[in-house]
Amino acid sequence: MDFEDGLGFCRCCEKRRKEASRLQTVNRKLTAMNKLLMEVNDHLQKQVSQLVYENGYMRQQLQNASVATTDTSCESVVTTPTKGSAKMTEPSKVIHV
Repeated sequence: MDFEDGLGFCRCCEKRRKEASRLQTVNRKLTAMNKLLMEVNDHLQKQVSQLVYENGYMRQQLQNASVATTDTSCESVVTTPTKGSAKMTEPSKVIHV
């Protein structure tokens, strides 16, 4: 056997121990990076959901405005949101995460 010192540790065993330690360090760093990326992804998914909601709201507002401006009959009805409904439908009133 090829011994490095008098304690019985061979060079091969020491190299394996160092490599195992290095790989554990790399694994911890990758795990931390993965956790951070998952948090960022979750945040971005929430932003996308909010933007999709706001886009739908704006499309509806544009359609309502278009109907209101093209319909010249006296029977045209334009609804005005009540205080309670405005809180739930306006994008600016939705809580941003």
